[in-house]
Amino acid sequence: MGNGSHGKHLYFKVSSVQITDSTNGSIRYVNINYVEDLGVVPTHGQGPVPKGQADAAIIAAANVNLGPTESITDITWNNYTKKS
Repeated sequence: MGNGSHGKHLYFKVSSVQITDSTNGSIRYVNINYVEDLGVVPTHGQGPVPKGQADAAIIAAANVNLGPTESITDITWNNYTKKS
């Protein structure tokens, strides 16, 4: 007797960023834990548009400080739903 998708929201989460130093190959990780509520998921019809890799890259770049020989080499992100 659940209420279906009523009250569920779609979220976009960027968890962590892997940064690699090109001079020595060392890798470090930065936890971001960015979560964005994209809106209500309706029972019928079009819901919010999930975000993807390009969006995660923008969030990652805005939340890490890179050294002159460092670059972002991996980003952990996902979309998920949960009741609000």
